[in-house]
Amino acid sequence: MALEPSNRTIARDDPRAAGRNEPQAAAGDDPRAAGGDHVVDLRFAGALVGRYHYGPELARPYLAPLIGPGGRAVTAEPGPADHPHHRGVWAGHRDVGGVDHWTEFAGHGRIVHRGFDQTDPTTVRERLEWLDPDGRPALAERRTLEVRPGPVLDLTIHLTALDPLTLGADKDASLAAVRVAPWMTTIENADGARGEDACWGRPSAWCDFSGPHGGIAILDHPANPRHPTPWHVREYGLLAPNPFLHEPLDVGEVTFRYRLVPHDDGAAEIASRHAQFAAP
Repeated sequence: MALEPSNRTIARDDPRAAGRNEPQAAAGDDPRAAGGDHVVDLRFAGALVGRYHYGPELARPYLAPLIGPGGRAVTAEPGPADHPHHRGVWAGHRDVGGVDHWTEFAGHGRIVHRGFDQTDPTTVRERLEWLDPDGRPALAERRTLEVRPGPVLDLTIHLTALDPLTLGADKDASLAAVRVAPWMTTIENADGARGEDACWGRPSAWCDFSGPHGGIAILDHPANPRHPTPWHVREYGLLAPNPFLHEPLDVGEVTFRYRLVPHDDGAAEIASRHAQFAAP
């Protein structure tokens, strides 16, 4: 059931507060300096892995490009004309207590950056709020992006509802959505199913989109609610784990973890990588 957004704000001394002072990195080490205003560059062994955008003009933060083997981007940016809200890697949901946090249609909500707890070349720890069109917060979020050997990108999202809140059952929802590069054409999941018709809406531990230059797989962690997750995956280029596809989720506090794997491997290697991700 959709609930009215709350007028509640977060006190500055609340651990969820978004207004705390941000830790300052040394000027020469701050990855925000390399990417420009409201951009953080993530790197591994000195090479760019991804560029995280969090500016106040955005409907929601996103990461693009995400770089795969050989230095080729595995994501599309900017969003295509028919889906301008599909920017690289992002999190969103079409029905957050009745508010649209997926599109950029009139009346949409906004996911806003409130501060960093950590920024270094391999890790971003960020505080955000999910606001309704009138600027009232419904969710407090803590987001972590961490580059690990591979390189791969781990994305962790912890959500706290400020009042009782339901994330509705909706196909347009994912906390780790990817608009893949246009040269990718092949969809395959952990169970060996191939193509949109076979993979859309089906639960699977991972799903992969690939083409002649490699691909990107998203791995669903076994501790996530509703693992293995259903997938919202489209041949036009959307790859999105969606635990809200078939049923709503009442939120108090909840955490989701995903691993994004740019690769030039086959399905057997992706299965091995998921086993590593799932290991205690």
